Amino acid sequence: MATESLPESASISLENWVVSLGTVIAKSSEESLYPASNLTLFDRTERWWTTDSTTDGTVDVQLTSAKIPTFFSLGDSNLDAAETVTLIGSENSLFNGTGNDLTWTFTTWAQSDIGKLLRWYMGDPDSGSAAAREYWRLKLPANGTADANHKLGAFWLGEHDDFLLAPGWTERPINPARWVGRYRVHRELGIETTSRLAWDPYYTFKEKLEKLSASQQKHCILDLHGNTTTDAIKKVSARYGIIEGGSVRSASQHADNSEVSWTFQETHEEYLGGA
Repeated sequence: MATESLPESASISLENWVVSLGTVIAKSSEESLYPASNLTLFDRTERWWTTDSTTDGTVDVQLTSAKIPTFFSLGDSNLDAAETVTLIGSENSLFNGTGNDLTWTFTTWAQSDIGKLLRWYMGDPDSGSAAAREYWRLKLPANGTADANHKLGAFWLGEHDDFLLAPGWTERPINPARWVGRYRVHRELGIETTSRLAWDPYYTFKEKLEKLSASQQKHCILDLHGNTTTDAIKKVSARYGIIEGGSVRSASQHADNSEVSWTFQETHEEYLGGA
């Protein structure tokens, strides 16, 4: 198994390259109403189903340029616990070793029925050193689910920004039936970094959050316990959602004492129109 490179505390991944830069170029199989191309959409309810789960389910994605992800996540997967997920990066679309293929293998855990997210922090692959690749293959194991199909709502490859989470945070449930908008919010969290940010990382991180908040179209993955290795915590730690528009706040006392706060809205996506 690949060794993960865990953050010091919490982390947030602000862009999914499979959505923003990716094109599905091959797949093992797909149901007609659940094509693999759905994985290039932000909407997790638009899922990919294979036609059979007794064989490996694979999907190949080509990015617009070679990238080296440090964060990998699967959303709304029906994989059981203790299954092996394989991620392969290649210089060509053959995935037969001629493209200096790099392979990472990771183990799944029992997922939360609400958040339904698996996430891994990519260090070096099973052998060799991590390097940028243009082509990426996800392989879901044969018989890795009791269902007749492999099912997946999000295939996430990207980077992550680490931050020290201030002690304690607020969280409140939102009644989805009362939410009007493109995405139905399930939970809302008030997040704040510690006040130990120096100016350089403070301004960089603040700008990234503000840009995502202003878009209101792009999702991110917030991981409250990015450094944990405990499955019971991992299953509830990662959240998929958006940064509420206009919610980013900041304060700076001096060069080594700044902080950022924002409101994160965990969403269950239901496309209701719009761009």
